[in-house]
Amino acid sequence: MKLVGDFLKRKNRLGADQWGSTDAHIREVTEPLEQLFATEFPGYNPFPYRDGWYITRLVRNILISEALVPEYTGLFEGLTNDEVVVLARSFRYENYERRARLEELLRVESSGASSSSGGP
Repeated sequence: MKLVGDFLKRKNRLGADQWGSTDAHIREVTEPLEQLFATEFPGYNPFPYRDGWYITRLVRNILISEALVPEYTGLFEGLTNDEVVVLARSFRYENYERRARLEELLRVESSGASSSSGGP
């Protein structure tokens, strides 16, 4: 978390991860698109998900997420072999920090039940 903590805060603020964050801080971007679709395409209801899911997928999961990739990969540039080993060891199960909300989302999605996101 020392290496990626600030980045994860930024990623969360930008809502770049549909199943791990919300669009609460970028509603000024997503809401006008949702309104545009509601006005211009009132019958648009793509199968198997609603239109809002596609807007979320394109804006948050592709556009914003892809723009963050260079910043994220840059965090790992210049690490020594020893630092990479320490980083890899930090992912051991005994170092796991429980994230109850994420666990619940994964449990709901893996059970086949519909989630509030309206999509996978």
